[in-house]
Amino acid sequence: MRLNGSITQDKRKFFEKCIAEGGEGCILKLREGVYKEGPTRSYQQYKAKKQTEVDAVVTGFIGPKSGRLVVEGLVGGLVFSAKNTNDGVWYRVGAVSNLDWNFRREISIQNDDGTFKEIKAECYDWVFEIEGQDWNKNGQLTHAKIARPRYLPGPDFKAKGDCLFDRDAIMLNRDSYHA
Repeated sequence: MRLNGSITQDKRKFFEKCIAEGGEGCILKLREGVYKEGPTRSYQQYKAKKQTEVDAVVTGFIGPKSGRLVVEGLVGGLVFSAKNTNDGVWYRVGAVSNLDWNFRREISIQNDDGTFKEIKAECYDWVFEIEGQDWNKNGQLTHAKIARPRYLPGPDFKAKGDCLFDRDAIMLNRDSYHA
């Protein structure tokens, strides 16, 4: 860990330099705020990390594993895929479990006994922009989350065929970075 003192000018430039040098990110805090060490942050500080985005289509789901989701019969998460521009093959690019409770209810289908069965069929055509910290060794985003829906009509609309990514370049860059 490298301490740099207070940076009050050109903060974005400093953040981008940290990322370019292989850093994970920076801690931002109010000027008069107190830094609190450890996994629990105060409301006065925010962890800014690098993000990578990809447009991807829902290709599967993760069932509920334990706890309240099982009781309520709701989906545990969604699986996303995109098409490699080099070979035309669809690859899993990540799984997301940070779904809003109402959204989980909206897309879940339950068995007669109230347990989770599957997601609604129309979900399989939905496109989302998902983001994560980096690509792992399997070509999937780490700490993936939904950034925004892209399947809704409007200027942000993307169709399933628009979910393209250059997996070969990602894997090459990832392997050279982690070598």
